[in-house]
Amino acid sequence: NYKKHNDSKNVFAFSRTPTTFISCMVLCYIIAGLLEAIWLGGINFIFMFAFWLCFVLLSMWLYTKYSGDHAEIGEYIDYFADVIWIHGFHPVYSRCIRSAMRSVLGHTKLE
Repeated sequence: NYKKHNDSKNVFAFSRTPTTFISCMVLCYIIAGLLEAIWLGGINFIFMFAFWLCFVLLSMWLYTKYSGDHAEIGEYIDYFADVIWIHGFHPVYSRCIRSAMRSVLGHTKLE
């Protein structure tokens, strides 16, 4: 019982799905804008499709979490977001954190 209560307080476990989809939406929107700026509008469709797919999945996830209906769909969306996070964002995030830590530790003086 206490384990379930403590797990429910884990904010990142709950916010990983929206964070992943919102990050993916922002990234796709920026890439689509850059492609449009350099006259590659044909490729732009792929990124705008991914943008709207993430938007629809995020909307469906919000509906399933807050209404309680179709919980299995919410679980599939959580799984899909975890796959995107683990294989897409996490390696980049880890590399950035490692680089920042090296930079911070490299500039500190150890006595």
